Amino acid sequence: MIALFVMSLGCTSMKNDDQQENQAQEIRIGDNNLQAQPDANATPQAQEKPRAEKGDRVSVDYNGFLEDGTLFDSSEGRGPLEFDAGMGQMIKGFDDAVIGMAVGEEKEITLQPSEAYGEENPNLFAVVPRSELPGGEEPRVGFKASVTLQDGSHRMGVISAVNDENITINLNHPLAGKVLKFKLKLVDLQKKSA
Repeated sequence: MIALFVMSLGCTSMKNDDQQENQAQEIRIGDNNLQAQPDANATPQAQEKPRAEKGDRVSVDYNGFLEDGTLFDSSEGRGPLEFDAGMGQMIKGFDDAVIGMAVGEEKEITLQPSEAYGEENPNLFAVVPRSELPGGEEPRVGFKASVTLQDGSHRMGVISAVNDENITINLNHPLAGKVLKFKLKLVDLQKKSA
């Protein structure tokens, strides 16, 4: 049994370009006579798929995992995530990873906190006296809580510690300080208007 590999080789003859493109190359292997027909549309530009550039509208299917493999977010069941590539609408590492991808291309990336939601900021932990809590359910670690800031705005956080006098609420993004892994697939690309 003979394995046959056909490779595209550059032509080194001195024929003019029109004759080269329209003439088939003949390859002889033993008694087999194979014809390699040139593709009339085969230009480097026609064969190369468009790739995402800054400002292009992209649609991405993704799964996001923590370092331990826990799935924390996914586009499954919701449809692809749409955004303008490279415009700061996404976390930096995700945004950067899409640049240069072609439709149908898949990629796995690992993002350090600096490329995702940053490190935990120790100044974003609020200690609230239990006496200021509204009556009702007993606070527990992991519960969500809303904190009123000095400017009157509200911010959601997660209770990170509880004792007899106080509760501590972490107001950092829930993924701050975490290494994140993503599986990405570019499913659509709309080039930016010139």
